[in-house]
Amino acid sequence: MSKNTKPNILFIMTDQQSAHMMSCAGTSWVNTPNLDRIAKKGILFNRAYCSNPVCIPSRFSLFTGKLPEVMGLRSNAHKHLPICDKKILENGMGHLLIKEGYECFFSGKQHFPGYKAEDLGFMVLTKDERDELAKVASEFIKREHDKPWLLVTSFINPHDVCYKAIGDYIIDNDLDIETFQKSIEYKTYSLFNKIPEGVTSEAFYKDICPPLPINHKPQKDEPAILQDFLDQRLFKKYIASTYTEKDWRLHRYIYKKLTELVDVQIGKVLDALENSNYAENTLIVFTSDHGDMDGSHRFEHKTLFYEEAIKIPLIISHPGYLKEGIKTNILASNGLDLFPTILEYIGGKIPNNLQGINLLNAMNNPQYERWFIPIESELGRCIVTRDVKYAMYDYNENKEQLYDYIADPLETNNHINSPKHQTKISKIKKQFENQWSEESIIKNVSPLLL
Repeated sequence: MSKNTKPNILFIMTDQQSAHMMSCAGTSWVNTPNLDRIAKKGILFNRAYCSNPVCIPSRFSLFTGKLPEVMGLRSNAHKHLPICDKKILENGMGHLLIKEGYECFFSGKQHFPGYKAEDLGFMVLTKDERDELAKVASEFIKREHDKPWLLVTSFINPHDVCYKAIGDYIIDNDLDIETFQKSIEYKTYSLFNKIPEGVTSEAFYKDICPPLPINHKPQKDEPAILQDFLDQRLFKKYIASTYTEKDWRLHRYIYKKLTELVDVQIGKVLDALENSNYAENTLIVFTSDHGDMDGSHRFEHKTLFYEEAIKIPLIISHPGYLKEGIKTNILASNGLDLFPTILEYIGGKIPNNLQGINLLNAMNNPQYERWFIPIESELGRCIVTRDVKYAMYDYNENKEQLYDYIADPLETNNHINSPKHQTKISKIKKQFENQWSEESIIKNVSPLLL
């Protein structure tokens, strides 16, 4: 990159897409050719995680570079919280890139805790989250621009998979079916919630429908708080207790189809970029706000600390300037690290009050790598390292969990009492306490607020 030019930035987001839901990630039963072409010319981060596995906290983190708990945010429920401090918003992604000479635009789903994309420095092009978003974003890219630009395209899917479980509960229990049928979510629910025409049930479940996940059975010694999690909303408990193998597999089929649907929408935006004047000087970032349990441990939806919910796709591509077709296993937090990575890449400076790292530096210099990633949830907190994950849920039996990525990557057992892990657990516990001490939480807001 020459000293006098800054790259444009195309920031593509999906909603509720787990890391494994890409064919370039090695999943044979999902087809994502457009995400694959970003990965082919970019860097795929195999070990990328969100800051909190639900929408609002994760999105807060992505565009501020801070853990959600700095504003007391641990779930999508935020109306009881104080208004987000202006100093955080004024140092959001849009505002800081404007200072670097950019025009910053947001399109699609926002879902922020009590503020709007404009408060983070963005101009909003559209609030549509589907096909209209792809059209508007494509038209934007084709226009002439006097300044370098950042364009966020925030797609809703495959999030509509949520309505498989919700819809089944509503319909099976004869609840407010009429209202549900009027929703846009019902359209996607009904579009894929069936065996395709001309296909027999036998052929569908034999050749088309994804298999059950290998770790479909509940974890041994699972945190007892997870039963309370099911009780929070009746549809969760209903699904967990009534779904058959075919129900779970149909759920996975819908997740597959919605993922492929949004891949097509992303493809339209990529086509527009490739046919524009900005193809050679645009940094592409692709990620998702969190994953989906996708039938693992007999759960759907998100919130939990299992890999399916917290591990997300992350691809960074700038052909001609960054390595191409690379897969890396360095630990990455999209909520903490993407913001500072983008800032430094365009020649800016990472604010001292951000906890994140420049992922591109970490790839080339092991001294900059993370040794852990902090993750929060309404149910507790956890720390991810290269070989283990330590989770502390808020209450109830088996609240302390250790997952061994090497010996038990499917998270089928709790290894907290394993003798071979005790030294490692001691180190992680100290970091855990430091990460979420009252002083650390305050410092992570801003030095100006101390």
